[in-house]
Amino acid sequence: MPAHSRITRPAIVALLAVTLAGCGAGAGTSAGGPPPAAERFDPPMKFETDGAEVEAMNTGVPAVWERYAFRLVNQRTGDSEYTSDLTATDLLTGDRLWSVTERRSVPNQAAVPVVASLGGRPLVLTAQSTEIKGEGTAPVTMAVDLLAADAVTGVTVWQARLPLGKQGEGPWEEARLVGADDDAIVIALGEGDAMYRAQLTMVVDPVTRQVRWTERLQPDGYAGGRVFGLPTADVVPGNLQSWDVKEHRKLWEAQLDAPAGSSAIAAGPTLILSYTGVPSLDGSSLRLLDAATGEIHTRLADGDRASGTACRYDEVSVVVCQTYDDQNRPGLVAYDAPSREQLWKLPENGRTGAVMAGLWHGALYGTTANGPLVLDARTGEDRETAPGAAPDIVTPYGGLVKAAGGGSWLLHRATG
Repeated sequence: MPAHSRITRPAIVALLAVTLAGCGAGAGTSAGGPPPAAERFDPPMKFETDGAEVEAMNTGVPAVWERYAFRLVNQRTGDSEYTSDLTATDLLTGDRLWSVTERRSVPNQAAVPVVASLGGRPLVLTAQSTEIKGEGTAPVTMAVDLLAADAVTGVTVWQARLPLGKQGEGPWEEARLVGADDDAIVIALGEGDAMYRAQLTMVVDPVTRQVRWTERLQPDGYAGGRVFGLPTADVVPGNLQSWDVKEHRKLWEAQLDAPAGSSAIAAGPTLILSYTGVPSLDGSSLRLLDAATGEIHTRLADGDRASGTACRYDEVSVVVCQTYDDQNRPGLVAYDAPSREQLWKLPENGRTGAVMAGLWHGALYGTTANGPLVLDARTGEDRETAPGAAPDIVTPYGGLVKAAGGGSWLLHRATG
């Protein structure tokens, strides 16, 4: 990828608006009351075979909560002018429920929405880099704008501006939310630098909305009051660290001896998966670490390769990873997140492997040469051999599948 160039931009002019039903063409829409009732399936086993294209979701990966999908789209509207649109869509009706629009002069291509429960209230959070115009001898400075909107109504609950420093003196070009809960809001900064990996971690108090601390850490994930990733200044690859978000204290450091480009994801509050797309120096490309201590408990068996970001957590207790053998044939390996013990593996005992699409609440959605299927995430047994679809993103009301060609998302409604 080409290096991200630093350019001086005019100061931001943010004009915030929440648009609801009846507010004119292009505005967000609202049903004017609660959405129509629909049956929940947790987890769904069957879907409508034909998917319906979801309006306003033709690019990117949405954040999904219950029956709603949230997207943040930055578009150029003129010379150094951009709009940032946070939108909510009802997956079942296809209606756009609400939108929050900011007009600004700074593009934020790395920005994504995060749905989090703060103080018991479901909120949609965004974080975007901002330039503050200099005056007189005062230079242009940078900041991060935080926004919290009610997930159902789109009403802005709070906003905060977090000063960073002088333009050009730090990795301020892009901001991205890593995660949030009642303990902390974690933000990655500098996503536009160094091969598009973040250069700085910022931790914000969710109550005061003030910066607690920053660290030169490339944040891969956040869970259980801990943020983890590779130190930015570390010239030795594979040196994973974990930090306490409240105390700004390094909890542990694990030497993984993995090539540059390694990454990690949280698998619930107790487990971290560290992986890379190529075999690491000891012949293993996947490690399961105790999130509290950094101790390595499991390494993927020799001969298997973990596939990029294809390790997933079912949000209950199971982690499943996609693997490929030396002939590029797909396989699956599942682990119990609390104990880190292997649960099952495919192919095995005459059963073929499968390509995983989604994983949610004890159900694995995938495909084989026979078509879509659902596996039991804990046992690996066939649970439904004719589900109608293999969704990538699953909710109690249906599943989202990326359309052929990658142009849009299709909703397959849950029927059982």
